[in-house]
Parts: sequence; structure tokens; C-alpha cells
Amino acid sequence: MTNIEKVRDFIFKQFQTQMDIPFRNIGIEHTLQVVSYAIMLSKKRNINSEEAMIAAYFHDISTYLTHYSHNHATRSYEFANEHLPKITNLSNEQILRITQAIKNHSTKQIIHDDLSELLKDADVLAHYYAGTILDDIEKTRLENI
Repeated sequence: MTNIEKVRDFIFKQFQTQMDIPFRNIGIEHTLQVVSYAIMLSKKRNINSEEAMIAAYFHDISTYLTHYSHNHATRSYEFANEHLPKITNLSNEQILRITQAIKNHSTKQIIHDDLSELLKDADVLAHYYAGTILDDIEKTRLENI
């Protein structure tokens, strides 16, 4: 199995622990949308698509496991940092890039590294196409994608 397949399977097993089925379905749908936009943006921006997809799979996992979105980027970062070394054969440098992107994805008003910016943009695109109300920062980011 590839790292992406291992991560996908792991994340979907995590979603299965969520007993609130409508909330689980929202989480799966949003995650898959962000993964799809991450693939597209990684090709357009010449960024490692494996890292982009893995970051997208993990980016909101803490929200969907706990029903609690406060500080979810940091909590998802911690979750990914704990589990990625166990389920993948990614290098420490790759894990660091991926987890930093996860940690940075909610601070859309600050510019970070390329992978972080890709994840932020994929998240904004998913919000936009799902009809989620965007704040001014996300609207500006959307205009610049």
C-alpha cells in the first residue's frame, strides 16, 4: 500500500468511530473535497501531491472526532504528528512539512510555506463550493487563487 492509501484508510477508520452519522458524513465530504482541491493545486503549483493529499486528509480530523472546532488546527497537527510515523514510511522532514501545513491551515491571514498555502486554499475552495459562508479573509484568499 502507498502512504496515501494507508492514510486514507486510517482516516476513514477514524471517521467510523464518530457515531453522529450526519456529522460524520459532513466530515467525510469536506475532507474529500479538500483532498481533491489539494491534488489539483499541487499539480498547478508543482508541489508534492503526496504531501498535499496527506495534509488534506488530516487537516480537520480533530473537529470530526470530537465535535469541537476550537483550536482544531493545533489538535489535528498533534494527532497527525502522533500517527503519521506509525502508519507511513514518510521521512521526518516530510512529516514536519505536512504537520506544519495542518497546524497553519486556520491562520489564513498569514502567509506560510507553499504546502501550508496550498492547504489553506484547498480548504477555502471546499468552503466556497459547499456554500459555507466565507469571512473577509477567505473571500480575499478565494479571489487570489
